[in-house]
Amino acid sequence: MPEPQTPDEAISQAGAGGATDLAMEEGASLEKTPGGPEGTGPAGKPRSLWSDAWRDLRRNPVFIISALVILFLVIISIWPSLIASGDPLQADLDDAQKGSEPGHPFGFDPQGRDVYTRVVYGTRTSVTVGVCATLGVALLGSVLGGLAGFFGGWWDSVLSRVTDVFFGIPVILGGLVFLSVVTSSTVWPVVGFIILLGWPQIARIARGSVITAKQNDYVQAARALGASN
Repeated sequence: MPEPQTPDEAISQAGAGGATDLAMEEGASLEKTPGGPEGTGPAGKPRSLWSDAWRDLRRNPVFIISALVILFLVIISIWPSLIASGDPLQADLDDAQKGSEPGHPFGFDPQGRDVYTRVVYGTRTSVTVGVCATLGVALLGSVLGGLAGFFGGWWDSVLSRVTDVFFGIPVILGGLVFLSVVTSSTVWPVVGFIILLGWPQIARIARGSVITAKQNDYVQAARALGASN
């Protein structure tokens, strides 16, 4: 017949049993998780910034829909003949200003050209302007804003005044004046104008981010140890 346990022994065994059950539950939960603990990959390796971003984005339906739309526009800009078989420059005055009809859902313009075909083939120009202008704005604004936030002083003051001037220019009015002066038929003047008026916003964001990073403790510690720029 087993000897009766003292209260201290009973409490000790109960605590040990609870700890064992808790450890078993934690182990089971880790086994059920394919990627291991949060922040690690399948083999327990830490995830990179890009893998974390992709994991979050692929669960976002807005991102999936937007990515599909952008992919569709890129494909159409490269191969417009996939959904438009006509010639965008073909004109027939007999069809001028006609409404929509089978094979020509958008009708015809005053020169008798198919509007639908012209819209599809115009996607290439729109995508080119959008991509080039975005890259130019991001590059110019990031460089100038980063330099202003990093060095400060007179460079920061000059850039701040210049951005104030550009913020005061009406975009629509400035665009009309610019297009009335420029006679080139290519898209590059339009790209240049968008970059010219778009970089101040990115410059201010980059400047603020660099100034915030300069105040971090690890930067101050590095400077205290004598580290240079």
